[in-house]
Amino acid sequence: MAFVLLREARMAGPEQVIAAFRSVAPNGPTLEVDLSEADDVALPDGGAAVGGLQLEANTFRLDKDDVLHVMLMPIAIPNNEAEGNASLSPSGWNRDDPFPPYSAHLAVVYKPAAGRTQIQGLQHLTFALAALAEANGAVGVYWKGVTHRTAYFVDMARTVEKPVPLWVGVGIARDGSDRISMLSFGMEEFGLPNLRLTAPASAGAGAGLIGDFFDMLVYVIDRGTPIPAGDSVGRTADERIPVRYEPSPVHPDTQVWRVDLER
Repeated sequence: MAFVLLREARMAGPEQVIAAFRSVAPNGPTLEVDLSEADDVALPDGGAAVGGLQLEANTFRLDKDDVLHVMLMPIAIPNNEAEGNASLSPSGWNRDDPFPPYSAHLAVVYKPAAGRTQIQGLQHLTFALAALAEANGAVGVYWKGVTHRTAYFVDMARTVEKPVPLWVGVGIARDGSDRISMLSFGMEEFGLPNLRLTAPASAGAGAGLIGDFFDMLVYVIDRGTPIPAGDSVGRTADERIPVRYEPSPVHPDTQVWRVDLER
């Protein structure tokens, strides 16, 4: 399940969502309204707490066979859960720009067609969430334990073939006095270990380092298996940086693969 965070409890019409979908994915799958499953929409966990209200809901078909249920929930997600996870997205790293308030959300349930690959399903749902966020003027998308600002989410969905930064969270912290550390969250979904990448603090957490981090994640996702300890990775054909494994700094019972950049 995913959540689109709204300023107010009002849902864009299906035509607006479809138009936004075409804008986000002009060469992607089709999106159309499906009235045949309207009575089968199930409320998400906690939906009963809304108090018997008649909730708005739409059902769409993605690429003919995927089903997308969208329900308007006229409440914020409890316990500041969404806002609290905005720092796991690069779109939330500016501490001078706090996550904007919201008062309602769309709960989105996606059912991929039989035979759809994992990557295809993720791409389809990414397009749909971007379209819902743009059509509704949302403040963000909360998905896979990470909250992304709408502009960032839509731009990534529109321009990146495999927008792994929308599928995997990332935390950043100091690693001693002279290094920074980036740690991924969510690679378990691909059956792969998370990555810990460290670099000199002088490098800063700019676009270059973030790009290097996600390039390594895309590489291992495409590879489909973990990189063995002792093998190497690199940002160029000539660079050889050894891979090693260590306990995760947040879940010590789980191993992460580590890469140390020196520049």
